[in-house]
This record gives sequence, structure tokens and C-alpha cells, in this order.
Amino acid sequence: MPHDEIKHLLPVFSRMRRAVAVAVLVGVVVAPAWRRNVLTTFPFVKKANAEALRIETSRRQKSPLTDGGAMPELEAIGWLNSAPLQRKSLRGKIVLVDFWTYTCINSLRPLPYLKSWEAKYKDAGLVVIGVHTPEFSFEKNRKNVEDAVRNLNVRYPVAIDSKPVRFKVKLDGKAPADDCGSDSAPDGTGQVQQPRLYQLIRQKGQIQDRSFEIEFLDPGVQAFVFTFG
Repeated sequence: MPHDEIKHLLPVFSRMRRAVAVAVLVGVVVAPAWRRNVLTTFPFVKKANAEALRIETSRRQKSPLTDGGAMPELEAIGWLNSAPLQRKSLRGKIVLVDFWTYTCINSLRPLPYLKSWEAKYKDAGLVVIGVHTPEFSFEKNRKNVEDAVRNLNVRYPVAIDSKPVRFKVKLDGKAPADDCGSDSAPDGTGQVQQPRLYQLIRQKGQIQDRSFEIEFLDPGVQAFVFTFG
């Protein structure tokens, strides 16, 4: 671009400087159609200045995050790529926990970013932990998870969270017997394997008011809801 055109545009870019800088920082680069690389000709979009603006902006903005309380202990039936991690060993570090499963496309898409962040910021205190939460029965097989972690080149710690939560139901104070549902046995026992609806009782005879009880024999169920019909 000729020098006189740049001189003419400088006042405009001066007024737009903060807005353009913010656009660059959030990953949206807007350039006029007549000059795609015009932003690179101005010093305020250089890496050093962009980083300075990023810091200045972060200081002025109030964080929307709130304190969610103490980090819970990491309970898993097994670990890959690491010895079992404990809460006290992670004190003072930035911990990113990714709940994933190796056959879900929505779990696989973030992996390149997670692996990149872990490699780049590991020495700065970032700890990435993958918690493998299976959706299908074959994903509960440890060998399958090990193969997937190796094939996907996941090198950060992976906790295997495949432990089912056992429960026992009663109908009118007794085992449901023939009135058990598809997810419970005649003696009332069953397991929570994944987040979904479970059929616990299915009355075979006349439908009538009954007393229903459920007892969870293991920790891990955070919330549940009952439907009748």
C-alpha cells in the first residue's frame, strides 16, 4: 500500500486499535477485503504487543468463576500412564479433567488440543487427567482402553472409571421376584453402569399402589429420578 494511503488510515486504526486487538486475541481476525495482510503491517498486532494487551485485558476483567469447594479425591479402578494420583499431590497445580470415552466422536475431537496443551504447559504446572467413562460394555474392558490410549497417543494420566454402582430394590418390603424390571434381578439386585433410565419394577399382575425402596450399595450415584407408568 502506498505511504500516503497508510498515513490516511492511521487515525482510523488508532481509534479501532483496542477493538481490533481484542478481535485478534479471541481468534477472530477481521481484515479489509482490499488488503488481507494489512493487520500485520501495524505493530500493535505483533506477538509481544498482543500478549501485553492480553495481560492488560485479563487484569481489568473480573473472573466469572466461583469457588466450587475442595477438589474430591480421585477414585478409579485403575490408572494408565501414571501411578494413582491423589488430591494432595496436585495441590498448587492447574488440573484439567477430561471425561471421555474412546468411541465417542465428541470425546475424540478435543484430544489434539488436550495433548498439545499438556505437552506445552506441563512444565508450567498444568496437569491433564483423562477420566475414561465407558458408554458401552466393551469399553469397560481394560485391554480395549489400553489399546485405545496407545493408538490415540494419549500420554497424560488416564483414570479408568468402569466400576458399577450396585443397588438393591424392594417391593412392599420384599424382593420383587416376578415383578422385577429389565434392569433388576428377582432378588432385587442390579448395577448402574452408565447414565440412563433403568427399569427397576414391572408389575406382572394387577397394577396397584405398592411400596418401593432402593438402596445403593456403592458410592457414585449423584442424582436419580423415578418415573412411573
